[in-house]
Amino acid sequence: QLALLVQLAQIKLRGDEESEDGDAGPSQEAWARLNADLDFVMRDALLAAPSAPADADVATELAATRVAGVAASADARTALAALAQQLPWCRAWVRELGAESDSGADEWAAFAASDEPERCVPSAALLADGDALSGLPAALALRTLIVVRALRPERVLAAAARFASAVFEGAMGDALGARMDDAGLAHIVADEADAATPVALCSVPGHDAAYRVDALAREQQRGVHAVAMGSVEGFALADQAIAAAAKSGAWVLLKNVHLAPTWLGQLEKRLQTLRAHDQFRLFLTTEINPAVPASLLRRARTLVFEPAPGIRANLLESLASIKSAAGPAELARLHFLLAWLHSVAVERLRYAPLGWSSAYEFSDADFACALATVDCWVARAAHGRANIDPARIPWDAIRTLLAESVYGGRIDSDFDHAVLRSFVARWFCADAYGADFDLCDGVRAPEGIAPRDFVRWCEQLPEHEPPTWLGLPPNAETLLL
Repeated sequence: QLALLVQLAQIKLRGDEESEDGDAGPSQEAWARLNADLDFVMRDALLAAPSAPADADVATELAATRVAGVAASADARTALAALAQQLPWCRAWVRELGAESDSGADEWAAFAASDEPERCVPSAALLADGDALSGLPAALALRTLIVVRALRPERVLAAAARFASAVFEGAMGDALGARMDDAGLAHIVADEADAATPVALCSVPGHDAAYRVDALAREQQRGVHAVAMGSVEGFALADQAIAAAAKSGAWVLLKNVHLAPTWLGQLEKRLQTLRAHDQFRLFLTTEINPAVPASLLRRARTLVFEPAPGIRANLLESLASIKSAAGPAELARLHFLLAWLHSVAVERLRYAPLGWSSAYEFSDADFACALATVDCWVARAAHGRANIDPARIPWDAIRTLLAESVYGGRIDSDFDHAVLRSFVARWFCADAYGADFDLCDGVRAPEGIAPRDFVRWCEQLPEHEPPTWLGLPPNAETLLL
């Protein structure tokens, strides 16, 4: 998605350059510098590891930087040294970081400590080669993305969102940027779809997005009629549901429409002549499948959902989906433990049949169900109090429901079931609230009681975790080759 964003931005900006009035707009020098940065991003694959070797001398200098939190890791020093070698505007400020001078130290320290570093990149870095780009916001946003990618890679999506807003301007850029952090289904249903424009939720096999529509309907107190497609009876029920909802203004959710490609052709023709209530909305869930007519997807507002890769990404996505709810302070740690269990369960699917013997369809709906289960039982035990003794949490009930119903209900192998029960027994116990509790070998559970504490801890995790975090042998990837 990010690579596509940069490509679209490159096309848009070069079109702006060609139509720019030379006297009123940015100078040719500014456009040249912007194009050089865009070429660097596309050529060197900014979102992956840099292909050019890093300058060893610069990396050595950066190791002694006096700015707390900046270039603290070897990866960050290598990335900065590569930037200094390939981008002329990076050389001065990168070498300044490695020097003993205190120049700009306060700004860099603020950047390193900020929860939103993309908003406070020191201007000395962005305008290191002069003020020529000061009148070109897209160029400054691109440089911000480059700096954030090197020093705060966990904020790349946020920096990319700001770049999108700067390039595309106005509502289009804002909406694109917002969707990179959140699917924005409510916004799309309200502002972009209409009675004649269905919303298609496409997903990879095993990842069902239908629960998102159900959750949105509950949140907005809308009636939604769900129909499972794939049979003649389903076709008839779908026709009846659409006809009734088009008159009343209700919502219709058609599940697994990729199983009915012939009927979808009829649906497309029907939508062209349908006279429906303004509040009527039609949702389609489908696997990514060539049987779905391309013309229908072009007509629809199409969203694609897939599981986040890696434990870190899964944790951050799961924690971000949790809405603040009333309950004892200890509930935040339980939510984190649920996110860890869900991330491990989903990530082990990548190692099937070593991780799980079958490709079980663990999805965000399971996590949402687990959250509701835990919240219910903890609320019963807390009796409205602001705190609860971890020993009084109904662990037996929580462990049984998670291992036998929420996640265990999808498992049909005795061995896999035993593995799941061992995970649940290890993580869902009063010991999880201790200061020295280990989630797995080499991973100590975070301290803190606020949700933000757990998010910060997750942001510090490496992007690629070893298989041992999943309870697998270190050579698990090699064994699958």
